[in-house]
Amino acid sequence: MPKLGNSDVRPHAPRPLFGAATVPAAVWEQQSVATTYGGGDNDDGDDEEEEDAALIRRLQAEVLAESGVELDQLINPGKVVNLERDNQKLLVQIEACQDGEEKSILIEQLEKNKSKLLVEKRLVMRGWLKNLFVGQSVLAAVISFAMVYDLFPGTHLDLSIQVLGFWMWWLFIIPSLRARKPSNEEKDALNVAFLATPAVSLLMPVFTKDVGIIWWGNLLATIACYVYAYTKPKQDPTLESLESGDEENAKLPSLMIQALKALDYGSGQERGARK
Repeated sequence: MPKLGNSDVRPHAPRPLFGAATVPAAVWEQQSVATTYGGGDNDDGDDEEEEDAALIRRLQAEVLAESGVELDQLINPGKVVNLERDNQKLLVQIEACQDGEEKSILIEQLEKNKSKLLVEKRLVMRGWLKNLFVGQSVLAAVISFAMVYDLFPGTHLDLSIQVLGFWMWWLFIIPSLRARKPSNEEKDALNVAFLATPAVSLLMPVFTKDVGIIWWGNLLATIACYVYAYTKPKQDPTLESLESGDEENAKLPSLMIQALKALDYGSGQERGARK
């Protein structure tokens, strides 16, 4: 993701690019320190984090005012953040530019970005699409249950097909639930379940060869993940958790982090990572 330069930005509270969005005064008050670029004794890394936090808070308020949803419920929340950063950078460049022709090019690019940003802010995953993912997940659960218990009439399933039945928790059921952009708590639950269910599927055959019991083991592991996610202490969302989940996954092994990021590929979140 392109970085917003700190050295050229003047200390002022950021303004929404679109006048239609009304941002509560309390949000601006929360930004008063975070948007004082290059101030105090903070190093560049701290300044960048403060700028990003202020940017996210402002975008959350604008998207809520314009679309009535949280920022992370957009189809491409990372792309929205990227475009806003680009626009802020272009505004600084336009203000500092002395060449008329170059300034016209920058203004034209800014207008294009504004149009893209306006569209992206309105791209929300609709209810019917979320219901489609839920239906897909339920259908996969029913089929997997029939597979492990060999319930298809007129045929006898090979053991390898029955084994695929309990692996469908990891392959289809959990990814389908996660693809519908659930709440932060449910997403945490599905993140952990995506890591826990393959462990259950690999370890339980050491103790039992009953594929039905292993299927129920995956179900119980998923339920336990939901209980954990909804009862653990709540944390304030940060830029990283909105964009790619890096902060919440920072303590996980790199292979697991890459597996979780693979679930997000194509959802627009991968475009929210800094380049």
